[in-house]
Amino acid sequence: MTNIELNENQIEFLQEFNDFQLEGRYPDYKFEINKICDYSFTNKILINVIEIKECLIKQL
Repeated sequence: MTNIELNENQIEFLQEFNDFQLEGRYPDYKFEINKICDYSFTNKILINVIEIKECLIKQL
């Protein structure tokens, strides 16, 4: 329950990013993640995470 505002793209990204939490719950899933996460994919994820981090910090 906060007053933090995110745009639609950020919300959508976070919903998709949540899928990566599966690795913690299902150890065998890490092998599937390794197939998906090439350099380009990981770089795009990292850019989005940094953008959201900066957005959140500004709103604190």
